[in-house]
Amino acid sequence: MLLGAAAAPPDIFRCELPTPTGAANHGAAIAELPSGALLACWFSGLHEEDRSVRILCSRGEGDGAHWSAPWTAVEPGDQAIGAGAPDKSLGNVTLTVTPDGHVWMIHGVIQ
Repeated sequence: MLLGAAAAPPDIFRCELPTPTGAANHGAAIAELPSGALLACWFSGLHEEDRSVRILCSRGEGDGAHWSAPWTAVEPGDQAIGAGAPDKSLGNVTLTVTPDGHVWMIHGVIQ
């Protein structure tokens, strides 16, 4: 513990998602679904801005103790609507859940 560092509040704890090894896993977002489950999404690839980057998601229990194996939500080389070419890479993710239960994901795209 660092000298002078405050202890985390008792309702904040650390959990680990099942991320791929040997990859840069970065730019995560988390949202609570209407069922109480959690949805976490992030980008994963050899390194930031690499053509191998994809967006992964994992579903967790409400307490964050157990997570599903990640699945690919957006493949490498995905093509944004209206873009003239496939994406070079993907970036940070934002999630929101609307009152009617729809999940919206917005993520960065590098052309």
